[in-house]
Amino acid sequence: MANLGLTPVDLDAEAQISATQKVRLEQQSLKPGGLIAGAYYRGYLGNTLTVGRWNGQHYRFVVWVQEKSAAKLKGARHVLESGIGDAFAPFEQVQVEKEQQISDFDLATTR
Repeated sequence: MANLGLTPVDLDAEAQISATQKVRLEQQSLKPGGLIAGAYYRGYLGNTLTVGRWNGQHYRFVVWVQEKSAAKLKGARHVLESGIGDAFAPFEQVQVEKEQQISDFDLATTR
């Protein structure tokens, strides 16, 4: 898999984001109602900059994550939605290269 542009915000940061960071991400993130179903967005998953695709039907993202030096897909709620699990804070819509694309199947089935 090609470089997906996954970069930590702060190499010394703890895995959990601080309350201050969380508020900043919530205030700067695009609102769920303005997102386009199937579109790609750059944003933060925890403290990692990554790319996600919005599933408007399930109201969640499918995002690329780096685990054990391999890229994989993971489901995440929008940072402004309450719930448990990972939250993605999108801040801009982007076009992605072919190797970063998330299939319609993965968009519908990744949790």
